[in-house]
Amino acid sequence: MNIDENEVYDTCHRALYNHSQLMRYAIHKGLNSGVEVYGELDIDTDRRDFLAEAGQELRDAMIYIACEIIKRQRSKPQYQSLYLDTLLASIATTWGLIGGKT
Repeated sequence: MNIDENEVYDTCHRALYNHSQLMRYAIHKGLNSGVEVYGELDIDTDRRDFLAEAGQELRDAMIYIACEIIKRQRSKPQYQSLYLDTLLASIATTWGLIGGKT
């Protein structure tokens, strides 16, 4: 990883301090796969709108989680998942905080 990629990893690592090693590994893996798609990360010259990209990813996460909730409810009509409902609401809040567009 280059300097920017290491800095992103370290920033995420601090945010994930109380979370699993698997989550930290997923960040590392995501940075490495990003290199394959976009080339080495150079934050100073990268022209992507990172907040817009994050918004698109959060929107997609909401869609996937909503689909999972519906799928589980259809297979077990009595099914309720406070966890997934809370997760969906948390993602919606985060998406709203960064602009909620896309």
